[in-house]
Amino acid sequence: MLQLAAYGLLVEEAFGTRPSYGIVRYRDRAFAVDLTPGLADRLFSTLDEMRQQAQAGDVPRSHDNPAQCAACGYRPFCDQSLL
Repeated sequence: MLQLAAYGLLVEEAFGTRPSYGIVRYRDRAFAVDLTPGLADRLFSTLDEMRQQAQAGDVPRSHDNPAQCAACGYRPFCDQSLL
């Protein structure tokens, strides 16, 4: 949903008008997501948190899921790998 919110803001920047909704499509279903100011606020809040963590230098792993670690491109360099 946050990725869709970012696309909505990019559309607004490029064309001068923000779409009122976007569609998330999976292989077997699709659903509409309202692109509300609240969702945009959540996007900006998440981006702020990401920026802060990127500057922190030592951010702990955010999960206990070995499958997620197995698929991670940073696993060979990670000191918190579950595998």
